[in-house]
Amino acid sequence: MNLVNECPDIPDGWKGGVGKVAEVLGLSRITISRAADKGKRNGGIDWIPGRNGRRMFTGKEVKRFWRSY
Repeated sequence: MNLVNECPDIPDGWKGGVGKVAEVLGLSRITISRAADKGKRNGGIDWIPGRNGRRMFTGKEVKRFWRSY
């Protein structure tokens, strides 16, 4: 899979899990999980804890990650 060419058209307050983010960005779930493991400081993507300890990503962070990827 390749990263989509245009910035995702999602609101800043949008929240989604690894699968939704992978779908929006056109990347695999494994790539998103690895970027989340890196964290924002190391060139990855920042996440917030969701239900049952799952990783949730905001629209603002998804767009920031898209610009830096």
